[in-house]
Amino acid sequence: MGTIWSLPYIIGNEINYGMSGETKPENVIELLKSGSKAIREVSGTYGKDINIVVHYTRITDKADVLTLVEKLVNAELDFDMIGMSYYPFWDGGMDNMSRVLELIRERYGKKAFLAETSYCYTTKDGDGSGNSLTEKDLVDGYPASPEGQASILHDICQYVNNVGGIGIFYWEGAWIPVGPASNDNSVIWEQYGSGWASSYASDYDPEDAAAYYGGCSWDNQAFFDFEGHPLESINVFNYMRNGAE
Repeated sequence: MGTIWSLPYIIGNEINYGMSGETKPENVIELLKSGSKAIREVSGTYGKDINIVVHYTRITDKADVLTLVEKLVNAELDFDMIGMSYYPFWDGGMDNMSRVLELIRERYGKKAFLAETSYCYTTKDGDGSGNSLTEKDLVDGYPASPEGQASILHDICQYVNNVGGIGIFYWEGAWIPVGPASNDNSVIWEQYGSGWASSYASDYDPEDAAAYYGGCSWDNQAFFDFEGHPLESINVFNYMRNGAE
């Protein structure tokens, strides 16, 4: 993947239940077709090969995911890959995860990968806003430590690779706190950004982004500590690339 043009391009992000205000599957597919058509046009204009991705979540519901993919294929949507979100602390075991990827490839001839995955290196809160992954969410055998974080990521990658999945994206490895947990950081969160949304999100997404804006709930899942220093767990990519177990 030498340039941005060779990266997969997602035309629908976690769209199990809808996209851009549309919830009917046939309407969502029409939107996807428009996005796909635009990408192919750009691809042809610049002579670049761009892989088109549709991204789903809720990998635990294997039948539902496969039904969604089948609808895309039956509607003759022009796409190349399916990306899945998989968070081991929410989405069950790796056997089911990898089987979903395998079936997408076998049944529909589409490449499959994990568009999102992560794990924590600590259960502490870096900015006082609370964490999405807490002590009660830990996966057995994988402690909240850099070693546990690296170990689970290694195992996830191994499961994906074993069924012909093309890889994973880690989300979000550099999402560190803005302001210490001991302070009221609400002002600087609005000024500099921190979480995935601000109060201004109420204008366009009052039921979701506007309800959960503020600090970062993911800071304990980064590859950097709360001060921005890299953790040993970030080396897991080098270890896997070079054949280390």
